Amino acid sequence: MSLYRVSSAYAKSLLELAQEKKSLDKVHADMLLVSSTIEGSSELKKLLASPIISNIKKLSVIEQLFKSRVSDISYGFFELITRKKREDLLFYIAKEFLSEYKTFKGIQTATIVTAVAVDDVLKKQIDKLIKTISTSKDVDAIYKVDASIIGGFIVTVGDKQVDRSVKSQLNNIKSEFSNNPFIPKY
Repeated sequence: MSLYRVSSAYAKSLLELAQEKKSLDKVHADMLLVSSTIEGSSELKKLLASPIISNIKKLSVIEQLFKSRVSDISYGFFELITRKKREDLLFYIAKEFLSEYKTFKGIQTATIVTAVAVDDVLKKQIDKLIKTISTSKDVDAIYKVDASIIGGFIVTVGDKQVDRSVKSQLNNIKSEFSNNPFIPKY
């Protein structure tokens, strides 16, 4: 079974359990903590993925890192996936849970790519643009910096994209010049 399918199945099960126990927001906060902790530590990623280290030792590390910081539901889930020898998927399950949570709550993700860091004035203008193209009232904005776009911005919300980057405009001009009907082609 693929990594995505297994992670998705566990994430959906955890989401359903959190709903039943009326702890959805707490488990969401726990999964944010878990994903950011694992993402920030290559040593932890390697430890969880290592086939040499026993799952008991892995659970011990998970306990030391998270037991006092997460809900009983989340920690019980960590114990379950460790017993099932799926602790190497913990990061992917947490990421998939966060995605499932957004879908359940109707939160769309908007990715904003700019050539330089965004100030508050520009954020307000981009927020207005996002509201016009978003189908959801709740939008989670993720800002990224990519100097290769030269200037301007690219906003992606769902399957809609607004590209106002200088790179894109230069490519359009280049395309127009290459299709000039006034220059004979020999």
